[in-house]
Amino acid sequence: MKITIDSMIWVYNFDPKAPESKNVRKWLYGKQGALEQYSIVLNTLIPLEVLHSMSKKKTIDYTTAFNATLGIVALKKVVLIDFDSNLLSGTMTILGEYKKYGIGGRDASILATMKDQNVERIASHDKNLLMISHYHRIDPVFSPPLILEKGEELDPTIFKKAPK
Repeated sequence: MKITIDSMIWVYNFDPKAPESKNVRKWLYGKQGALEQYSIVLNTLIPLEVLHSMSKKKTIDYTTAFNATLGIVALKKVVLIDFDSNLLSGTMTILGEYKKYGIGGRDASILATMKDQNVERIASHDKNLLMISHYHRIDPVFSPPLILEKGEELDPTIFKKAPK
């Protein structure tokens, strides 16, 4: 099975001071965790965003953030997809198709990659991505993880119960 893991899930994983970290780490590494269950499809923009987000944090120095990001792309289960002109075109199309969900460029690039690579699962804590019911969605910030099946609508009030 294939899954795409959004950049902030990786950031929560690497930042032990983030309130979301414990649940995300349990989902990634726990018994039958995501890193064991799935082939992880990422486009090259996701690790870049992980590094950018982590390097802005005062709790993580740049070298640690850089090495953690390299660790993601080195995982045997990670399939890294180059963001090329075909994905750019797909991303531009997705921006138009999912405009009503508030999807921006990075999120559109994720969805374009998923479409290109036939990935039907995404792990994210982004409400905009979780609202798109065309995919199986997992939000590992929750304990147990919030799981939304294909076609199932997101109840946005659930975010009031997420760790802060």
